[in-house]
Amino acid sequence: HNVAGWLCWRAIQGLATAPIYTSISTRLARTFTGEGEFHRVMGLQETCGNVGVTVGPLLGGMLFQYGGFSLPFIISAALHLLFVGVSLISLLCREKESKDTKEDGHSLEAGSEGSKPHESTASTVTICSVATLQ
Repeated sequence: HNVAGWLCWRAIQGLATAPIYTSISTRLARTFTGEGEFHRVMGLQETCGNVGVTVGPLLGGMLFQYGGFSLPFIISAALHLLFVGVSLISLLCREKESKDTKEDGHSLEAGSEGSKPHESTASTVTICSVATLQ
């Protein structure tokens, strides 16, 4: 319940968040390999992140006003769990496709001619949601 404690936890959150952007950029570079795709998706990711930074304090204040101190944290935790679920589903679909690919011998690597549209969509949703929550 003091400023030093809050700053300490905020620093820990920042350190925990830092690797996310590296992994997001790597995932984007591997998934969106077409001409101009990576740049478009990086722009979308940055836009989502900045929208979250811009709108977050307003929404947090509204949630605080209507639900007290705990409500913004409860909503944030629920959204994080939702996006973890979306990420896990995306990974499971990708794993299943990888197994199917090994069985029939066709390549479905991200960005290749035969990649599935929902894979890119799931990646984009996950990346955008993570960026917005930061």
